[in-house]
Amino acid sequence: MIRMCRKNRPPREEVDRNITIAPMNVEGMPWHAPVGPGRFKKFKNGTRQSPGNEHPGGQNNGEPPMTAKETRNLIFTSVLAALVIALIFMGVIFLFILFCLYVWFR
Repeated sequence: MIRMCRKNRPPREEVDRNITIAPMNVEGMPWHAPVGPGRFKKFKNGTRQSPGNEHPGGQNNGEPPMTAKETRNLIFTSVLAALVIALIFMGVIFLFILFCLYVWFR
C-alpha cells in the first residue's frame, strides 16, 4: 500500500448529513422554539427580538435598571473580592517558598 503525504492527498468532501446528535431546543432557554406552526416568531432576520426593557434571559421581574452609582459599587466590590482571593493565593505561594527554603531543602 502506498501512503500519500498530507499535501498530496485529495481534500475530503464535507458531507452535511443533516442529523441531530443532541437536540438543543430545551424549554426555558432563550432560543427555545416550541414545535408547531409559527415557531420562529421571536426570531426575525436572524436576530432575537426582545420587547422593551427585558433582560436577555427574558426575566425582568419589574426591576428598574441599575443606576451609575450601583454599577460602580458592584464593580468595586467584585474587584475587591478578586484582590482578596489573589492575596490569599500569593500568601500560600509565599509560605510554600519559605517552607521549601528553610525546611524541605535543608
